[in-house]
Amino acid sequence: MKVVVTAKGRELTSPVESQFEHARYFILHDDVSREFAVYDALIGCPPIYDALITGSIDRKSLHSFQTAEVVIYVGATGTVNDALEQLKSGHLSCAFDPGMASEPAENTY
Repeated sequence: MKVVVTAKGRELTSPVESQFEHARYFILHDDVSREFAVYDALIGCPPIYDALITGSIDRKSLHSFQTAEVVIYVGATGTVNDALEQLKSGHLSCAFDPGMASEPAENTY
């Protein structure tokens, strides 16, 4: 699975960005190859990925993911590595899953 994590820096040891809209970088991690790539948030998100991990995301941004086949996880804390481990251990909340819901919830996550 390819997972994007919002980050304050360019490394797997960088802190997770607590708010999607404030992300400086997107770190794409491929859990099969164990490789990662860094994308500058000013340029945009990686083109293909399965899930996004962030601290929180506002409704407008969450709504923009409705047409994409991307699962959104919130509640990440610590470093990018920590966030990936939180996903594996089931400690993140799913804010949006295109396979499960047609509309995100009303509040900010």
